[in-house]
Amino acid sequence: MVLNFDTPQKLNNGKVYRSMGVGVELDCHAWQYAVISTTAATDIWVNGKGVALYNSPRKMEKPDQGSMEESLLKNHCITR
Repeated sequence: MVLNFDTPQKLNNGKVYRSMGVGVELDCHAWQYAVISTTAATDIWVNGKGVALYNSPRKMEKPDQGSMEESLLKNHCITR
């Protein structure tokens, strides 16, 4: 299911990102992404869009090749 973004919210680093619903559309062809850690969940962002994965203290990391983050990103990717 593809959901719209909620109201944008400001994270600890001062940059404005959008909070997530259950899932959003991802661009499977653009592998430029970062993991932004929030108090609720880890969001992987692809071209300004993302999907909340799970709690994590890490931030601004690119998911390791073969990691759970990358696997979830690929498996939940919705092509246009």
